[in-house]
Amino acid sequence: MNILLTIHPKYAAMIYAGEKKIEIRTTIPRKYNLNEDYIFLYETAPIFAVTGWIKVDSYINVNKILNGDRKDLKKMIINDGRLTMEQIKAYKPNLQLWGWHIAHAYNFGCKEFITRYSPNEKPPQSWCYTRAEIQSEICLKFDHFLTKKSYKKEKEILKRWDFFKGVKNDKTRFL
Repeated sequence: MNILLTIHPKYAAMIYAGEKKIEIRTTIPRKYNLNEDYIFLYETAPIFAVTGWIKVDSYINVNKILNGDRKDLKKMIINDGRLTMEQIKAYKPNLQLWGWHIAHAYNFGCKEFITRYSPNEKPPQSWCYTRAEIQSEICLKFDHFLTKKSYKKEKEILKRWDFFKGVKNDKTRFL
């Protein structure tokens, strides 16, 4: 089952650039299939959109590493997570955290509506399961075509947007 993850834009940019290789979270998903499922990234203000996906290949128990004596592993968590020790402790003082090791990241190059990804059309506090899928080769390339499963609400939003831009309604956009 795929996942929708809420993230700040600066961290999403680091992930897409390959600089941030570990995402620190308080929990890990139990239903996530490492080989098949996607984690869609919803960027918070000022973006307010789903902008790409990542694949996670493993989870790291941050608590065990930061409380252990392996300085090289501590340095890896801090460097690959792009957080300072103070930021990590402020996020969760007891350090009961998990590092999601990012194997691949793909930026759509555009903003996607949350309605396709979120079960209740709202972004999750941290992450949630979603039934959204990569629908086709067009979606994998993300030429910003709306897929055949476009939602009625998205169509209404686009019609209003086109109206304000002075563009006639182009039905091929929804094919």
